[in-house]
Amino acid sequence: MATEVLLKNIDKIIIGLFLLFAATLTNSIFLTEVGYFGALALLLYKWAKTKKNPFQKTGLEIPLLLFILAEILAGIFSVNSMQSFQLALKRFLLIPILYVTLAVAKDEKRIKLIIKVFLGVGLLMAFVYLIASVEHYVRHLYTLEARGPSIFQYVMTAGGLLSIIMVYYFTFFINEKLSLIKKGLLGVGLIIIFLSLAGSYTRAAWLGAASGVTIVLILRRNWLLLLSGFVLLFLYLALNPKISKVSEFEITPDSLRYIRDFSTNGRATDLYLKNDTLMIADYENGLILLKDNKVVGKISTPSPIVSIKKWKNNIYYSATTNRTIVFYEFYKGQKARISEEYIPKFKLKKGMALGDYFYAFGSEGEVQILTLQDSLSKLDSMNLGIELTEVALSKNFAACFSAPERKIFMYNLVNDSLKNIFAEISLETEEAKAMANDSTLILLTGGDTYVFKIKNDSVVRYAVPSELSGVSYVDFAPFGLWGMTFDKKFVALKFAGKALNAVHSFNLPQPYNGFVVRHNLLYAFYSYKNRIASLFDPYHSTNVQRINQWRTAIRIFKDKPLFGVGDIDMHNVYLKYRAPYETQTYGHSHNIYFHVLAALGGFGFIAFIFLIGKIFIMNLKIYSRLKDIPFVASFALGTAGAFTSFLASGLGEWNFGDQEIITLIWFIIGLNISLYKIFYKTGGKENQSIVNNNS
Repeated sequence: MATEVLLKNIDKIIIGLFLLFAATLTNSIFLTEVGYFGALALLLYKWAKTKKNPFQKTGLEIPLLLFILAEILAGIFSVNSMQSFQLALKRFLLIPILYVTLAVAKDEKRIKLIIKVFLGVGLLMAFVYLIASVEHYVRHLYTLEARGPSIFQYVMTAGGLLSIIMVYYFTFFINEKLSLIKKGLLGVGLIIIFLSLAGSYTRAAWLGAASGVTIVLILRRNWLLLLSGFVLLFLYLALNPKISKVSEFEITPDSLRYIRDFSTNGRATDLYLKNDTLMIADYENGLILLKDNKVVGKISTPSPIVSIKKWKNNIYYSATTNRTIVFYEFYKGQKARISEEYIPKFKLKKGMALGDYFYAFGSEGEVQILTLQDSLSKLDSMNLGIELTEVALSKNFAACFSAPERKIFMYNLVNDSLKNIFAEISLETEEAKAMANDSTLILLTGGDTYVFKIKNDSVVRYAVPSELSGVSYVDFAPFGLWGMTFDKKFVALKFAGKALNAVHSFNLPQPYNGFVVRHNLLYAFYSYKNRIASLFDPYHSTNVQRINQWRTAIRIFKDKPLFGVGDIDMHNVYLKYRAPYETQTYGHSHNIYFHVLAALGGFGFIAFIFLIGKIFIMNLKIYSRLKDIPFVASFALGTAGAFTSFLASGLGEWNFGDQEIITLIWFIIGLNISLYKIFYKTGGKENQSIVNNNS
């Protein structure tokens, strides 16, 4: 009797732990592990006590064993066997989630409770994320950071989780026959999750959600709704075309007078005025030289450029999307040629010229000082010992901002090298643009603007008027500052004592990305490309990085075709196989298919494709057998869509290696198989299971 009471209490604890596991899948990896491993440990204890195996076959045993074998073989032949086996072990420890789910979710009442807890808490987390996204938008951090907020986990993970939750809510919304009130509440939940997913700003997650929804509509044969979706997408893209232009204005004491626009074929990213010639960094099209609104020269660059600055005499330079620096030499007036391309051995964060020297700053605090005589040569190098986010240089100081520490470290610039830290400034932000001139340092954070004056190694913060709130871009002027705000204001400010005073404030016809002022003329540039359309843009900066990573993965596979380099962090391997022009390294390939190919080789790739193919087909079969059962059919259909979402998102992210994502995937697959085992019966006898190995 005591044993029965003990076992009943253990059952209750197992259910409680598993509900904790289901509730925290979208918000806490620690509590997820507590719930999962706690339930697993108690199930094993119960097995030992009763001699009854609580675990059932899933039908995935053969592909799982082949995948495990591939991991073991890759580990044996790995360039770092110890790390490969360590990461493989982590993956192996998550696979039993399948079997724990089947062991716990073994009756209709319990499985529905688990699903409702999982989706209910998922909606709550989406609502919290939506609030964070609104704050992110209000602070203009989407513009500054080009990514969504990270609150529970890294933004790519958050986007992946939200895409899966959204597919389920969409499926229940269109597939369930509910009362008007319940349908309305479900619709509100779907809208919240959709907006949260949009707020993640994660294109791989968007692609995943769209793919999941598409497969759901195909399986339900909702051709009209599917066609309507494609039409709406087409209209959205058509009504949001790519724009790139430079606008010219005359600045008068009382107003801005619009003069004309110049449209570029690419994307204007920066401007510089060389005498009466406007130089436009046009991303895809290199450097454009414009005089009297006519193109007088073009310089093609080895990769897209994002800036144009002057160094000295007739030497100019641009940063590229490959994080290299291109130097131009002008001769015979408007004619120019590329004289050098600087390719650092570290991940370049920023490069800038000061006097006779060029400074290259790396993300891990690396600094190289270069000089240019007949050719570019390294003069000095050092390491600041901080993770560098942004940097600004003046003839008197160097300001280095570290986001992890939320501090600006102020360095003396002695004999053209960064020496001792003379001040540290704490900030309440992880993202900032910095610029400096003589004794002035400006920091833009999307919301607040910080202005500092540096004198004799002391730092004084200046009071900033309301006109500088929400500034997107500033430039120095003889009298003080020109500034441009997110709410379409162009302002002139003067230094007065320990404050900045607004002298003029003009309205702009639209927001701009940046500007340059010469005498009484303002040149402002604006470029826009729809983020959804950028999925297919080969010039988009992150797409360029992804393509480079995939090419490197193929080079690794060609060198290690059978078993790959092992399931390891790819950083050191990437250093060896990356292209000569690349300055960045990565721990993975941002693509599950290319990464598996490089890590596990041909054998592992085949085993992986067999595994995900088996799961995909199984999900389709489960839905086909359960499609007439309310609630159950919606979850089975949603699982087919959610797994499709996972596979599609994997085209742009290593989500199979993301613990939060793959934990969720094993969980929903286990629930789907459990649903089949519970509900698919005909004539009082359970049909031959589609989850048999021979099916």
